[in-house]
Amino acid sequence: MLRHGMIFILSCFLCHIPLNALAESVVPQKLVLGFIPDESESALRKRYGSLIAHVEKQLNVTIELHFAKERARVITEMKDKKLDIAFHGPKSYVEASEQAGAVAFARILSKNGSEGYHSVIVTLKDSGLKQFADLKGKRWLYTDPDSTSGTLIPNMFFYLEARIDPAQYFSHIDYSGSHQNSIAALKNRTADAVAVSDDLLRRGKDNDWSADAEEFTVVWRSELIPNSLFAYRQDLSEELKRAIETAFLSFRDKEGLEHNQLVPAKDQDYSFIRKMLDYQKRLAARRH
Repeated sequence: MLRHGMIFILSCFLCHIPLNALAESVVPQKLVLGFIPDESESALRKRYGSLIAHVEKQLNVTIELHFAKERARVITEMKDKKLDIAFHGPKSYVEASEQAGAVAFARILSKNGSEGYHSVIVTLKDSGLKQFADLKGKRWLYTDPDSTSGTLIPNMFFYLEARIDPAQYFSHIDYSGSHQNSIAALKNRTADAVAVSDDLLRRGKDNDWSADAEEFTVVWRSELIPNSLFAYRQDLSEELKRAIETAFLSFRDKEGLEHNQLVPAKDQDYSFIRKMLDYQKRLAARRH
């Protein structure tokens, strides 16, 4: 009884110690955070600047930011222990968990309260392309080979629902490299249809993309995809991982940015993406 009482008293005492005081003994002077290239570096700095400042203050640590030009680079750098934490889309997270020991701990909560987003196929409203059947023989643009909403999910739609081979269905197929580039290509009329995240599309006008959702027609929308997330390296100490989780999850954005809160994330939240990736691998194997 005495032992349980002492544990209770100690727990209460620890609850009242500031996080940065607890973290001093477990947090290094610097943590390195990598970002996948969903948006430009300037847009990512603007979007997550207040979160980074909050975590630095909570942990009394400097966070060094790495902005990768390729999604795969974030995975490689974590595998090589050059990154402590990384921001991933669902597909890149699943790959990072398998290849680099990444562990999800915090998922974005959108401003509208949603924990997910959709992949959408869009055209310019004045193009006259209003439904998927209208896209036959048109120019198609993916975002990035490793993108969830820009490549993986629309591909699964093509093969599983629409029952088409995109190489035969479209007159031209290419990759833009990012959602921003895809929207720019659509506006510049070098592509007829693109797949992007509806979350990113919504934010376009506020991100100097010169894009307004009213300019586009959505010809297809996917099921809900779990939001992008932050993951740390599996081999960090348990004390450090807990301190990082607490710092990130205590964030509340007072400036009213799009992502104003984070919620806990677990690896199993992304089981749906794993199934899609597994099907994609089996499909590629059958083709060869």
